[in-house]
Amino acid sequence: MSRAPLANIQRYKKRMDWSVPWFSSSDNDFNVDFGLTTDAGETFGLSVFLRDRKRVFRTYFTAGRGVEALGST
Repeated sequence: MSRAPLANIQRYKKRMDWSVPWFSSSDNDFNVDFGLTTDAGETFGLSVFLRDRKRVFRTYFTAGRGVEALGST
């Protein structure tokens, strides 16, 4: 999930030859709903979701120092 418009994301995915699903939150409240965009500004976080047919569950979330472990992957 990125704040960039979907068209930008798709161009970047194609250029990098990535197949990982990547979505845009540029035209919705996703970042606000999950507390990543506030009146004080923006921050980053990592959410893991599980879909069971039509139901979606947020199974894990971390922010700040908790995301650092993924820096080298």
